[in-house]
This record gives sequence, C-alpha cells and structure tokens, in this order.
Amino acid sequence: FELVLEKDKITGNAQVKTGTDSGFQVSLTSSGFSLAHLNQIPVVGFPEGSAGISAKVWQSKSSPEGIHYSGKVTVENATLTVGPMNEPFKQINAQIKVADQKADIPKASFLFGESTYRLEAEITDLATSNIRGNLYGDVLDVNRIIAAFKKPKDAPKKKTSSSGTKGLPFSLELDVEADEMLLDKFRAGAVSTTWHTTGRVQKFHPVQIAAFGGTLGGTFELAVMKEGTTWKTDFKGQKMKLEELSPQLFGKEKKRRSKGSLNAEGTLKGGGSSPGNGGAWKTLNGQVVLSATDATFIQSSLFRNLLLATAGPVGTLLNIVTFKDRTIDVSSLFFKTVNGTFNVTNGKALTEDLYFDGSAVDFRFKGYIDFAENYMDMKVQAIPLA
Repeated sequence: FELVLEKDKITGNAQVKTGTDSGFQVSLTSSGFSLAHLNQIPVVGFPEGSAGISAKVWQSKSSPEGIHYSGKVTVENATLTVGPMNEPFKQINAQIKVADQKADIPKASFLFGESTYRLEAEITDLATSNIRGNLYGDVLDVNRIIAAFKKPKDAPKKKTSSSGTKGLPFSLELDVEADEMLLDKFRAGAVSTTWHTTGRVQKFHPVQIAAFGGTLGGTFELAVMKEGTTWKTDFKGQKMKLEELSPQLFGKEKKRRSKGSLNAEGTLKGGGSSPGNGGAWKTLNGQVVLSATDATFIQSSLFRNLLLATAGPVGTLLNIVTFKDRTIDVSSLFFKTVNGTFNVTNGKALTEDLYFDGSAVDFRFKGYIDFAENYMDMKVQAIPLA
C-alpha cells in the first residue's frame, strides 16, 4: 500500500489473519516524512525537519495485552517547540528506536540558544513522557533556560475549556556535563549536575562546578509560574580564588585587586529572571557565611581611606600611614583570616561579625550592604597591631 500525506509518501504492506489465530501485521517505511504532520500532538510542535521511518505494528490472539509496535526514526535538521517553553530546540539530528511505549535515543544533537548539546536518552513510558538520559554541552546557559520558561508579559491569556483538557504530562531527568556555565553575569568552569524538570519547575541537584579556581556545589531550583519567577539555592564553595572572583564581581575595568582563598556557604532565594537589576535584588533573602585565608588586597581604596581616617593628623606620606612609631603600607594589606556572616533580607545583607585579622592591622565591620541601591552603611574599627 501507499499512504500519501500532502507531498510525503509512506509505503508498506499489511496482513490480516482470521480464525483461531486472528490478528494483523503492518510494516511501513518512509524516506522523507515531514515532522510538521505531527503538529497535532499536544504540547510539542515541529516547525521544521524531516524523518526517515521504518516501523512494524502487530497484534495476535496469542498476545491479548494489546497492539505492539517497534520502529526506527532518523530525524534531520528539525526544530522542536515544547508547550511550557518560549524558545525552541533547533538543528535537531537524532536516531530514535521505539518499542511498545518505550523510546531509546542513542544519539542526538541540537542547538539551544547559542550552545550545542549532545544527548543520549530514553523514555520508559511514552504515555507519561518521562525522559531520562545524559546531556553534554559546550555551555550550560542558565540565563537562557530561565528566559525559555518565563512567560512573556504580553503573552495572550489562554481560555481554559470546561472539559479541562490537558496536554501530555512531561518530566525530565538528565545527567548534565558542560565545559562552562553561565549564570547572570558570572562565568564558571566545568559543571556536572542532574537536571530535573516537572512542568515549569527546574531543579539542578546535585550541582558540582569548577568555579573561580575552586569548587562550588549544592542545589539550584527555579520555578517559572504565572505569578512570577522564583529561585532558591543551597551552596558551598571551597578554595575559590579571590583574584578570579573579584573581576566578575566588580568588573575588570575597576582597579580592585585581591588574592587569597575563599570558602562560602549558605542559602539564598529570590525572584526575577536575573539578579542583575534593582528589582530582582530586592527579592534576595537568605544567609551567607564567608571565610577566607591568606587574603591580600592591593591598592584597595576602601582600606586605604579607612586607615588614613584612623591615622588622622599623626602622619601620612603617600600610601604610608604612621601610628606613633609604627608605619603601615596601605597599598598592599595582608589578612591571615577573614570571617563573617551575612543575613540577607530584601536585598540588604546585614552583618554583625565581619572580621579581617591581619599582620599589621585588624578590621571589625558592623552594618549592611544594599545590593539593590548599590549602597553600603558600615561602622568600622581599624586596630593597628602596634
């Protein structure tokens, strides 16, 4: 037989048995099947792409459990849209094997945003669309993922029918490996995590990142709902280098140089698509504990001005501050340890115990940093160790 769908053709043969061993068997093939024919399936759409198909469907009286099927599909240059997402998957090339509600994807590649990914996955039950597998990418762009699941402000409101018809359930569980991760303005090194998706909730757990010369681990959860975007994270960073972290915090153009080893641990949560603007910063809440060792701050205007103010009229010469018979070069200050706890409420990080213990001078800070307003209000003690 031949089945013609617009310009596409499916060929095959069929056999029907009657009598004591009744049943049927159908085999079909197509070398260039347009994926646009599948656009009537709920949740997913295929604006572009074609597939080569080889399939077999059968049922017999000896197998009363239902209709069986198996087949192979080769997808070429496809574009896939998924209901909850604003951004499509492009340039999809894949090999798919299907057999009785199960699908195996031994080889696939696609473009999402500006990043190329390779996928190996399986679907154990096509009725529930629970996808499990491994994903390898150049860059894990979390910003792009947030934007893809965020509902546009000008999106038309969909009318819900009285029958309450819903699309296919969808969940995702992928072990992800990427050479680089991008979150807000921060770039980190290799990342390893398991990506769990249920509807508009994305959870990365556990996460292990090579970040700023050290490691950063924990969990990250993102929920993009009608009422807005929220996120939360539990994290622990170890042996991160201040000289690599500082340029990303303050910008390479600013002459703030520091070095040392930093540990950080805490819990944070907030809203907004990115903590890079005042509105999103104001939703930031949680607690962060910082600990640094062997920290050196070179040409820091903050410490320089504090020490110059403390010295008063006793004596200053360029970057040399004189306290009676003790002189301190403020162009480069070394601290054996730095410890502090910040409680964050609505974008304000309050500390009562931020200590800088140095070889020449100690500092004690109490006050807050307002990230939304880019403002700091601190009471400081500078204690020369002479």
